[in-house]
Amino acid sequence: MLAFFIFLSTLILLFWRPWNLPIWVFSSLGAFFVFIFQLVDFKDAYFVFSLVWDSSLTLVGLIILSFSLEALGFFDFIASKILHFSREKNQEKIYISTKKLMLFLLIFVFFLSAFFANDGAILIITPIIIALFSTLKNCKNHVFILSSFLLSLSFLCDASSNALVISNLTNIIT
Repeated sequence: MLAFFIFLSTLILLFWRPWNLPIWVFSSLGAFFVFIFQLVDFKDAYFVFSLVWDSSLTLVGLIILSFSLEALGFFDFIASKILHFSREKNQEKIYISTKKLMLFLLIFVFFLSAFFANDGAILIITPIIIALFSTLKNCKNHVFILSSFLLSLSFLCDASSNALVISNLTNIIT
């Protein structure tokens, strides 16, 4: 019962975020209380860490790679290329075709998640989508539009990571 209370309290604090503290503060507090009340032993934590250290290290490497690509301007470059391929010309006007944009993004995300798995694909596609929609800050519903695109493409990342055996850890295990 105590474990459930600590879990629920941590979850509520993570969503509520009182005092504008970062998320890691509340998750660290939850982990601290679990260890203080001896609900989880250090041997258990070591056992779990020994099982997942390689995938955790891979995820940290992907995050570092994503930050490096962001610093190099790679995501802005890819976003400009996506917009370039999505444009259409009609009676001396150049505009972005939303159908072309969405189709290109769907195909891009599918192949990205098939070869990089869903975690890597989401770490790569999220900054690209943010770069694509960074000009919408003056739009009234820019947060809703950005969230809609991010959610739909993250669901596609998860679904299309089942395309190949190497795409998803579940595929490798089974």
